[in-house]
Order: sequence, then structure tokens, then C-alpha cells
Amino acid sequence: MPFTPLPLCPSLRPFNPSSLRPFAPSPLHPFAPSPLHPFTPSPLCPYSSPPLQQQAVEHDGDAA
Repeated sequence: MPFTPLPLCPSLRPFNPSSLRPFAPSPLHPFAPSPLHPFTPSPLCPYSSPPLQQQAVEHDGDAA
């Protein structure tokens, strides 16, 4: 029994943290494209706030 989880540990070790690290909704990676956070201000999100605000500012400058 104790030999079953042993071989599975090292196999999932490098795969779990490596795959979940960049895609995990962690406080250190608020800009990570996570499937659980569709509202994250990521460069891949077309509904992000930063790009929308910039466009608005540019329009104001042109109008003025």
C-alpha cells in the first residue's frame, strides 16, 4: 500500500506545480489567464479595464 503513492508522487510532483503555478489564481499572479477568473485584467482578455481606459483617455485628448 505505501508503495503505491510513492511512485505517483514524483510523477505528479514536477507536473502539478509546473502546470498549476502559472495558471493558478494565486495572489502573486493576479494577471494569470486562469479559467476560473475570466474577469482578470490579463492582456488576453478583450474586456480588461486598462486597455479600455487608455482608449477613453486618448479620445478625451483628441476632443480637447
